Amino acid sequence: MAKRPIIRYGDRTTHGGTVITADHTFAAYGKSVARVGDLVSCPSCKGTFPIVTGAPYMWSSQNVARQDDITSCGAKLIASQSTATIDDDSAVCASFAEVSALLPPQASAFTDDDQPCAIRFQALDPETGEPAPKCIYILTRENSTQHGGITDRKGYTEIIETKRPEHIGVHFMFKSPKGSNIEREDLAV
Repeated sequence: MAKRPIIRYGDRTTHGGTVITADHTFAAYGKSVARVGDLVSCPSCKGTFPIVTGAPYMWSSQNVARQDDITSCGAKLIASQSTATIDDDSAVCASFAEVSALLPPQASAFTDDDQPCAIRFQALDPETGEPAPKCIYILTRENSTQHGGITDRKGYTEIIETKRPEHIGVHFMFKSPKGSNIEREDLAV
């Protein structure tokens, strides 16, 4: 299963542009995550253009943008980090991923006839980027219910199935490195 780094606010493009909008309710390493429909400034094409491709995984009813996804002007996105990644070939919510790339952001809103979706998260070691097995996590759903557990041997949480897209928060609890003290500046995002 191929993985690609997640695109965040401020990341660059192959046209010299910059991601200028992102979802401020979802962050990866302290920066907001970009999704299909978020905007990129493009000095080469002299304008502002939406991201049109993304991962099959969604956040706030939009697909998450990844390294090498493209904008409507043809620029490829370049990730500024490499440890927050997303599976490249998942079939989760694939029907929406295929359609949303063809529609403007306002036209890709969900209706009452939405198809069910499923999502899971993967904990990665922030230093090595390797999966973090046996990591305690808490998933919080839109209705405030929480699901807790421990990641599997590949660092994945349980799969959450929903009748429609919804906001799901995840909190991973990492252990401090053995024999190391955590300094105050290490806690800053």
